[in-house]
Amino acid sequence: MKQTTAPDTRPAIAFDTGTEVKTIMDALRAYRVYEVTDEENKEYIRKIEDQFELVLKMFLKK
Repeated sequence: MKQTTAPDTRPAIAFDTGTEVKTIMDALRAYRVYEVTDEENKEYIRKIEDQFELVLKMFLKK
């Protein structure tokens, strides 16, 4: 995993494998299910998981 910057200067992360993405997705899901009690925060984490799902699909299309 490499840290880089997008052309518009927002921080970005580049992944080398789908396994890296899946590991982060699993960690987010576990955190949401077992640690987060606030429903608003759970929804925010679900949205992040959805974005990682899109990234994982990019790796699976190769």
